[in-house]
This record gives sequence, C-alpha cells and structure tokens, in this order.
Amino acid sequence: MRTETSPPWCGLRAARLAALALALLAPAPLPAQEPSSADLIRRRDELLEMHRRDPVARSALAQEISKIETVLGHRALNEQRPEEAIDRYRSALLHFEGQEHARAGLVAALLKTEQVDYALSEALAGVAGHPGSADLHALHGEVLYRLNRLDEATAAWRRSLEIRPDPELRERLARTDLEQQKTGAFRTSEAPHFTLQYDGEKLTPAVEDGIITVLEEGFDEYVRVLDHLPDATITVILYTRQAFRDITEAPSLVEGLFDGKVRLPMGGLSHLTPGARATIRHELAHAFIHSKTRGAAPRWLHEGIAQWLEPRSAGAYGAALAREASRRAPGTAVPFSYPAALSQVEYLVQTYGAHDVVELLTHLREGKNLDIALRETFRVDIPGLQAEWSQWLARTHGGS
Repeated sequence: MRTETSPPWCGLRAARLAALALALLAPAPLPAQEPSSADLIRRRDELLEMHRRDPVARSALAQEISKIETVLGHRALNEQRPEEAIDRYRSALLHFEGQEHARAGLVAALLKTEQVDYALSEALAGVAGHPGSADLHALHGEVLYRLNRLDEATAAWRRSLEIRPDPELRERLARTDLEQQKTGAFRTSEAPHFTLQYDGEKLTPAVEDGIITVLEEGFDEYVRVLDHLPDATITVILYTRQAFRDITEAPSLVEGLFDGKVRLPMGGLSHLTPGARATIRHELAHAFIHSKTRGAAPRWLHEGIAQWLEPRSAGAYGAALAREASRRAPGTAVPFSYPAALSQVEYLVQTYGAHDVVELLTHLREGKNLDIALRETFRVDIPGLQAEWSQWLARTHGGS
C-alpha cells in the first residue's frame, strides 16, 4: 500500500446547503413544492423587472431576488459547478448584502475552487455581519486551517460549537488540537512553492535540503505534465512515524497522506532513500490532482495517476489483474486496488496518450461527472472503459 487520500473537510457541507435551500423559499409567490431551476430563473427575471419599475418596493424585491440567487447557487454547488455557484452567490449579495446563506455558500464555493485568500476575506465579512452564524464561524475556521493558522482556526471552531453543537466539527477540533500539540515546536522553512514544517531535532540539514529538492523538481515536472499551476502554497509537514500515526490515525502500512496538506513520516531519516523520494513525489502528485480537479477525481484515478507519476509500473501485477478481470462479466468493475488503479491509468496513457488523461482531469475540474468526462475525452463510458481495460490486460498479460 502506498498511501490513502481524503478530501479536506468543509464546514458547510453539501447536505446542509441543500437543506438551507428549501428554507430560503419562504416567499408566497413561489410554489409550495420545490421549483425547478428554470422556474426560479423566470421568477427572478420577473422580480428584476418589478425592481426596475417600482422604486418603492425595491428593497423588498431585492431581498427576494437575493434568496432566489442563493438557492440557485446552492444547487450549482451541490451539482459540482462551483464557478456558477460563485456567480450566483455574488449576485445574491449584490442585491442584499445581508444574505447570510449566500455569504456562507460563497466561502464554501471559493474553498472548492482553491481560492483561499478570497475565501478568507469573505469569511471575515461573514462573521462580522453575522456573528451568530455557526456555519460562517465553521467556514472561517476551515479557511484559517487551510492557511495553516491553527490557533485562529480552533478559536473559530470553538465559537461555532458554542452557537450550535456539531459532532463532526467537535471531532475536527480535537484532531487539530492534537496536531497543535505535536507540531507546536516545529520549525518552518519557506521554499518557492512550499511551506515545510518539521521537528528540527529529528531532521538533518542534508535530509531537509534533499526533501525540498525533490519537492521543487516534482513541482516543476507536474506543472508541465498536468498542465496546472496550483493557486496556493502547498504545506508539507514532516513527522516521526509515531507522531504521524497519532495525528492521522493511518494504518501502519500507509507511507504518507494528503488531506489538504502533505503529511510524511520522514523525521529521523539519516538520508533520503529511493522509497522516501517516491513517497514525496506520490503525495505531491495527490496535491496537484486535487488542485487540478478541485477534489473531483475518483479514488482509482487519484491513486493511479499518483503512482504513475512516482514513477511506478503495474507490470508485475498484469497477469493477476488479467485473471481477475477474466472472471468478471464484460464491463464489470474490478474491485479497487493500487495495482489495478495504476494499470488502468497505464492503459489510458498507452492507448490514448498522457495529454488525453490530462484532458479528463480538466473535464472533472469543470464539474462534469466521471461518466460524461470519460465520454467527452475517450468516447467511452465507465463500463466501456472497464471492458477495454480487461481486453488490453488479456492481450498484454493473458498468456503470462
């Protein structure tokens, strides 16, 4: 096993946004049942025309328009169209600056698109305008956590919990408190594209320099290969193995983890081994894939590309994968494994080319689901890809 990945926690979850959406549809002119987006847009346009013609009712109409734009923003965010959601929320706030749910949605959408600095300014405006909003304080904490300002993040989360208990957020706070205990005395080293945190007593200067070199070389390579430049500095935290287990609760076989920050158990190394170099490249690849797709890449694609970029080959597993695929009905998915994920990416690269794999990531970034992204890139759906990969395995490894 190479690694596990998990997306960064977001204070305003999609399910909560969906619940808020219906609560915003209180005005009598809207239908009792949930209206379609087309109906909402028509209603918004009617209100805009009324707003233009009736200066007396302009303030009340603006608030109704703001509510509709907020609902449309929630739907766009839930349906993985964060750029559209940002436009909707900004329109909502333009009509009524006091629209709390639009401000919260805007922060969530900006986080989704990795616009952390903009998210911070909106979160600050949100908690200033709505000091009693648990969601805005939780989101403010998430933005601060992304910026590695842990003391301020935990303070924001404690304020959120005072307003409204939330078991998930309480667990998040406890983990961050532990992280602060373990890393409070860590040194910080700034590189061109990274913030490196580590225990100076557990890391020699030679190993530190070697890690930074691998990171910077990998960064330049991945910018070219993935056609993507991350918007934010990447935080890399180096632990001893025990501290890594305590903070991440990762299984003993996990060699590194990306959860919005690259976390590596490198403390105590006397020199940088080939395995350590591969792990650094692997976790850096996860940071790039997450940024490139805005967190939309499925697990097999995430892990397959990260291993391919190490670089690593699935050739030794080809025969076993071919046998496994042959026992399944055509188009049936083989259960996830690291070798299978890598083999699927190798198939895509060898058959269609690395450029098309990058195009697939771009489609995912645009909010398209995997099936549509595959069709637009390779003209094949998910079962079709499984069938093609199985046939490729049979041709290349079936006789092994």
